[in-house]
Parts: sequence; structure tokens; C-alpha cells
Amino acid sequence: MKKDKAKSGTDDFKKLKTDIAKGSLERCYVFYGEETYLRDYCLHSELKKAVLNNGMEDFNLIVIEGKSLTIQALSDAIESYPVMADKKMIIVRDFDILKPPADMRDELCDILSDLPEYVCMVFVYDTLDFEPDKRLKIYTILTENAAIVHFAPASHEELIPWIKKRFAFLKKEIDASECEYLIFYCGALMSELALEIEKIAAYAKGEKIKKSDIEEVAIKVLDAAIYNLTDAIAADNAQRAMHMLDELIQMGTDSTVLLAAINRQVLRLYAAKAALMSGKREEYIMKMLGMRSRYPAEKLISAANKMDIAQLEKAVKLCGEADMEFKRMATDKVRTVQLLLVQILSKKV
Repeated sequence: MKKDKAKSGTDDFKKLKTDIAKGSLERCYVFYGEETYLRDYCLHSELKKAVLNNGMEDFNLIVIEGKSLTIQALSDAIESYPVMADKKMIIVRDFDILKPPADMRDELCDILSDLPEYVCMVFVYDTLDFEPDKRLKIYTILTENAAIVHFAPASHEELIPWIKKRFAFLKKEIDASECEYLIFYCGALMSELALEIEKIAAYAKGEKIKKSDIEEVAIKVLDAAIYNLTDAIAADNAQRAMHMLDELIQMGTDSTVLLAAINRQVLRLYAAKAALMSGKREEYIMKMLGMRSRYPAEKLISAANKMDIAQLEKAVKLCGEADMEFKRMATDKVRTVQLLLVQILSKKV
């Protein structure tokens, strides 16, 4: 039962919310993306509520794990009618619908093309990645018969009022500048921020959240730690920079991830420095580097202003050499990263 109008493979969160509010539900959804907090909220607090609105959840909700999915199990779930309700919900977790076993492929296409009106089926990608491929027949079937919803990280404009609301619920206040700092310090994923907000609110003595409250109890994401590391390099504080690197290593940060983060930040610094030298301003640099928040942009520009272009050119070259060194099987990767930082800090070009 195909729709008259094909749906885009990038159906967004706002359209999903509108459809739920109108009661205009699809027969099939694909939920994927980094923002698991928003995904789970939409699935369990909104979509499930809209489908199973008569208290018969125990009878009309079927959850199938992708590893155990068979055509027979899926067919049985679809063909059984809802109990004392208009609709039923089928949630399939971590089944790669674009790359099913060969013996399931054709039957899956037939099933997706002819879902009954009483079914709302949701394929949820949690530990698996969903990688759209327009060349696949099953992807075409999905775009014609399902709403594909990507739960990407929220913008800062959306996150700041959400953070304020979460703190207010916990009887705390927080200013926009501290919200920006929290996002910088802990990352932009609601799933991580929600946990940190609980901890910070419980720790903070006053009614108003301060940066020091965040720094005392929140877990710093790697990107924030790398910013602080490059701040120490820019300030020519070798002891502090090496101490920060040792902390990251002791925390078990993977050396390959650490090198990639340092390399990315060095390239940002180099690009920012080149832009500043040509008279560009903060707005240009933020757009060029795809930065959504002013706080890290200001830190980046401050560090770039303290470094000369020759020093940064040297750092870019050293990062490339360290990356080549990583490709050698017998390399001590931790020592390579430590040596890279010593070389970047050395006087000077």
C-alpha cells in the first residue's frame, strides 16, 4: 500500500512532532542519530502515547531485538490485530534494515510496501549506524513507505532554554553564559547533559549555578580538554600542557582519538590565525569552522592570537608526521603523542 507522495529520507524532528500532534501517524518509522535522549523521549513519551492511547500497552506493544528478528516473527507481529484498540506498535531494535540477510531481503520489501493501517512500526538504531544508500531497492521502499527521522544534536538556541528549564525544575537558576560553558564543557548531547545537570544541581550550594559548580563535578568532554591543552601551549606553559596530556592518558583516552583531537585543534588554530591575519572577524571564523557557539570560538581566537603562524605551521607538520608514525605497527602510540607535544612546545620553529 504505497503512498501517493514519497517521503524524504531526512524527515526531521519538527515534522515528527507536528504529525504526532495532528494524529497523522505513519505506518513505519526509522529513528537514528546521535541524540539518543531526544529519540527515546519521542519514542516512549510521545509516539508510543499517541499510538497506545487506551491503556492496552501490554497487549498492543511488541518489541523485537534485531539479532533475533525473523520474517516469521515480524509477520506474526504485524498480522495479529490490536486488542481492543485501533492501533498496535512494533519496535524493532538494532536491525540493519538496509543490509538484511539475503534470504530476507525480498520479503522485507514486500512487508514494508504493504503494512496494514493498524500498525505503527519503528526501526530504532541504537548501537548500529544507519547509513542511507539510494542505490538500494530497500532504501527506495523505505523512503516511499516510512518516515526516516534523524535525531541530530540540538542547536545552542534550542539547548539553552532546555538547560534552563531542567535546572529550574531542580530549583536552580543558570544564566545563558553558564549554559554555553556547560555545553562547551560537557558536550551538546542531551543524554549527557541531563546527567551532568542532576549532579551540578545537587552539588551547587547557591540558587544560581556558577562556572565553578560545573568544573567541580561535571565530566569534561575531550574537546574541552583539548581546548585547555592548546590554551596552555599558547601561553607557553609547558608544565601545565604536559600535565593535562598525562591526565588524559591516565583517564584511558585512546591514543588514536587523542592524536586526532590534537590534530583537529591545531588545524582549527592554524585556520583561525590565517583568517585573523587577513583581517577576518569572529563571525567569519565561526562560519568557516562550523562552530555554533561563541564560547569555544572566543577561546580559539584568543589562543590563535597568542601564537605566530610559523609555530602553527610547525605544529601542523608535526601532527602529520605523528599520524604517519601511528601507521607503523610497532609504534608506542602513547610515547608518540607525548613526543608530539614536546616538539610543539619546543622553542619554537
